[in-house]
Amino acid sequence: KGIQLMENGKYEEALVEFQNALDCALGEIGDVEADICFYKAECLYYTGDVQGAMDTYSAIIAFNEDARAYFLRGNLYYSLGNEQNALLDYVDAIKNDPKEYEAYIGVYEALSAHGKELEAQDYLKQALEIKGNKAYDKMQKGRISFLLGDTTQAISFMEEAIAGKETDAYFYMAEIQEAMGDSQAAQENIKNYIESGKLDSYHLFQVANNQLARGSYDMAIECLNQALE
Repeated sequence: KGIQLMENGKYEEALVEFQNALDCALGEIGDVEADICFYKAECLYYTGDVQGAMDTYSAIIAFNEDARAYFLRGNLYYSLGNEQNALLDYVDAIKNDPKEYEAYIGVYEALSAHGKELEAQDYLKQALEIKGNKAYDKMQKGRISFLLGDTTQAISFMEEAIAGKETDAYFYMAEIQEAMGDSQAAQENIKNYIESGKLDSYHLFQVANNQLARGSYDMAIECLNQALE
């Protein structure tokens, strides 16, 4: 119920339900309770209670040193102008989940948004050092290479990921091709991505938004119809 209220922008009401849910735990904290706390923190932020959101992330960290909580608290520190603590939290986020590519990309995006491009790129370079040779690793390293400006290497990684049956690589390959001005090849890979049959409604909705943004309305409609099915 809290999630439904939150998704409809009723943050104050959602907070009541999240607190009710936490009260049902009777003081016992597990993964479910931690997950509820993430929702609670997000609601607190949207109601303007940044300190309350930060305190909630701190409580999660005290429970299990969650990497996502470190990252989100770091973002809040940055929003308050506390760069030093933000950077410390980003370091701890990586330290607590050193093999999660998305964590490095998240920190990169956060630092880039604050004009720290060189520091941001250092995190991407660290991510390239993660040991792993599966198709998923190739796809993520392709994304990272592209962010670092190495399109040749990015395409090479994506081709290997696609050959290894990593479906999401079609989507990221299309992004690279679109950026390079090859719209025809990009659309072909989007088509491959959709026709893979492995996308859930959420991912199809994401692709539809991507296609709407570039004016490909027929493809967007196709994605939305498949998502509804």
